[in-house]
Amino acid sequence: DNWSGIARTVDRLCFYVITPVMTLGTICIFLMGIYNDPPVLPFQGDTFTYTEEDKRFT
Repeated sequence: DNWSGIARTVDRLCFYVITPVMTLGTICIFLMGIYNDPPVLPFQGDTFTYTEEDKRFT
């Protein structure tokens, strides 16, 4: 009976620690995707600007 109380306490502690960590991690992953912008000149020496205005179809 004593171990049951200890197990329940550890279980709740882990639940209350893991839930915010997982939520913050998920939010960070989504924010990194939203704010990820490629550079205008990604390749050194390339004169083509990779923007929406300069589309080229290959």
